[in-house]
Amino acid sequence: MGLTLRGGVASGAAPYAIALPFSDATPNYQVGAAQSTNLLSLASYTRSGAKYELLSNGSLLSLATDAPGLQAGEGYWSRASITNLNPYSNTTSNAGWTGNNANKTAGQTDPVSGSDAALIACGAGNAAHYITSPGASYTGSGTVFTISRLVKPATGSTWYQIVLPGTQFGANAYANFNLTGSGSMGTIGANLVAAGIQVMANGWYRIWVRATLLANGTAGTIVAFINSGTDARLAVITSTATCYQTSAQAVASTTVGPLIVTGASAVTIGADALTLNNVANGTYDFTFTFDDDSTQAIAGVVVSGGTYTLPVHPTVLNRPKLKRVDGLKVA
Repeated sequence: MGLTLRGGVASGAAPYAIALPFSDATPNYQVGAAQSTNLLSLASYTRSGAKYELLSNGSLLSLATDAPGLQAGEGYWSRASITNLNPYSNTTSNAGWTGNNANKTAGQTDPVSGSDAALIACGAGNAAHYITSPGASYTGSGTVFTISRLVKPATGSTWYQIVLPGTQFGANAYANFNLTGSGSMGTIGANLVAAGIQVMANGWYRIWVRATLLANGTAGTIVAFINSGTDARLAVITSTATCYQTSAQAVASTTVGPLIVTGASAVTIGADALTLNNVANGTYDFTFTFDDDSTQAIAGVVVSGGTYTLPVHPTVLNRPKLKRVDGLKVA
């Protein structure tokens, strides 16, 4: 006998269905016969540590410990545990935030904690102008790391450059970014796996690079002023440009991840654990629909003990942000 789904409810030989329409403006979640507009009446959620997720309008969703990354009309973030290795990530007043032919004025408005950005201004003369974040401790040769910073251009050139420490990542671990409009990339150094830009609200951008660790060590990441997309690593230039910076992040991951604020040491947040309760035991086929409308099928999931915890990105899921989850009991 065939099966059909009617509004997320299965009919036919195996009537038990799971439907989690996270991106619906007025979602009606379903776990078997139970339905509710309140997801947490059908499930439980835990996650150690606070984080910030980027919404589609460019603003940040602040999530305290054990608060799910769930935004009505947008989706749900399902991520693995992750650690920001960069100390004093948002405390730009800390002495570890150092300038080279650049002046730092901390206490500026930022999109994360409110007043922890620094205004960075190029110094006089023909030189490399940049700010270095406090040193992160990198271990595990061969591990892929993703390093990011929040930058808001203020005056002058809108070109910037991330430079990773050469001993740890290689002499060509750098990339050039044009932070205007939707952003664009210039040169991407040969030691990088990837690089990119996330556009945020109020003129802010999150710029990131990804590279494989070559040697253990502790070092900061540079964000430099440059004048063009083809400028060399730590180009010597004359510039009067200014910008705002905050949120230095370094994670051992192939994903940029949420923003995590640190103090004197690294901070780890736990995995997102959304567990559906009162699930009928058996075998299920699941379809996960992501924010870009791509889908991922996971068949033959065995449920025992009456609960099912959603998988996370990047260990299982292809993307972190889910629009919808559909599950059908097949045995």
